[in-house]
Amino acid sequence: MKIQSMTGYGSAEGEIAGRKYRIEIRTVNHRSLDLKLRIPRELLAVENSLRTFLQNQFARGSMEFRIDRVSESESGSSPMMGEINLELAQAYLAKIEAMGKKLGLSEKPSLGLILGLPEVMTRTQTEVAQETAWKELEPIVSKAATSLRSAREHEGQALVKVLMGAISDLESALVSLRKRRGECESELKEKFSERVKKVFEAYPLSTESVQAVLESRIAQELALILERTDIAEELDRFQGHLDHLKKTLGGSGPIGRKLDFLLQETNREANTLSNKAQDLAMSTEAVQIKLRLEQLREQSMNLE
Repeated sequence: MKIQSMTGYGSAEGEIAGRKYRIEIRTVNHRSLDLKLRIPRELLAVENSLRTFLQNQFARGSMEFRIDRVSESESGSSPMMGEINLELAQAYLAKIEAMGKKLGLSEKPSLGLILGLPEVMTRTQTEVAQETAWKELEPIVSKAATSLRSAREHEGQALVKVLMGAISDLESALVSLRKRRGECESELKEKFSERVKKVFEAYPLSTESVQAVLESRIAQELALILERTDIAEELDRFQGHLDHLKKTLGGSGPIGRKLDFLLQETNREANTLSNKAQDLAMSTEAVQIKLRLEQLREQSMNLE
């Protein structure tokens, strides 16, 4: 199964028990599979079978699934007979006549007016047997699901390309940080040596042995500073997370949750890089990396 976006649309039409129906499925982002079904009364018996089918086909997304009867003018079938609720019609008539008397009106309500009132006239729908309904409905649902999956896969592949491009940008940023890291280390050593030299020139020591001890101690302090500010390990771990992300995007099936976890781990390394940045250039690059990661995470949330 190809990587899919959680956004898509699919539809299909077909006949069930001699009546024509149209199925439409729309999906948007959601952290789990959230099904919203709208089914005609006569097909309610298939709801459980329908839910099971959709749960086996899709892993994540907020799904609006609806089945609509195609109008008689579209399907060419004969109009469905209607039922008239006489008791409700009489109650409406009594209320209307009573209101007319209070308002001093003598006009009688028309039959068309009464028939148009809520629940007075309803179309008769005979419930279709579960076994028959699902046997005829399943291939139509399957066709609509295939249409939806095709749309989700198309958008999913487009998102994968965008995400791979973002990862490539992050790798370029890591190259810049590695280069700047070496430059910063050399600059720090040079500055430290210059300052130590100036101190010894301003306050010369009487014996070379004492100066040697101080220089050794200063060298140890410099090594500690370089160790605290070194980002080599963070850069290696960051690159490892990017490699894992590329491998995941090159796979198949639902990957959204895995991507979210990997991006959280990658963002932790980015925070450490930002905290240990040794100069303005590195700090600026680290901030840009965090921004790119946030954009990447927003895009990845669209994937199933």
